[in-house]
Amino acid sequence: MHSSLFCAVPLCVAFATALAPAQVIYYHGSPDPYWGDSDGVPFYSGASYSSLHVYRAAELHDAGVSPGSVLTDLAVNSVQGGVVYTAPTARVLIGHVAGDPLLPTGWLANLDAPTVVHDTGSGPYTLYPASSTWISMPGFAGAGFTWDGVRDIGLFYTEVPGSKLP
Repeated sequence: MHSSLFCAVPLCVAFATALAPAQVIYYHGSPDPYWGDSDGVPFYSGASYSSLHVYRAAELHDAGVSPGSVLTDLAVNSVQGGVVYTAPTARVLIGHVAGDPLLPTGWLANLDAPTVVHDTGSGPYTLYPASSTWISMPGFAGAGFTWDGVRDIGLFYTEVPGSKLP
């Protein structure tokens, strides 16, 4: 069992729709079949870590997200407040899933032309959570990822040793 600062599932994803840019649709991801609602994905403390979280196209459609919608926010719900999470070197990408089933190794290989949200040369990736509060993950608002309305979406996160909770 690992300790976790964040409930990664559900994640809250906000889209501005193509037909009504002022309309924002919030989608809460389904529980992960392996970890449930208390997964440390996409954040972990202490070691090298990589993950891929998938948002299914059918669930996005059911939530009212339309093709051409732009991702405007991705938020996690903290289970612990008052501490800062920082990864000195991290990489965060979001993209359309290239195929199904997912490749069991090389998480990044599952994404087709992903959008870079944060890269290893961008400095530390830091979040300032408050307990039981949705907090926006840095970089998603300006990334400009647009959903094609057909394929699943994958969120890839990786960090190196030294990521920590003070």
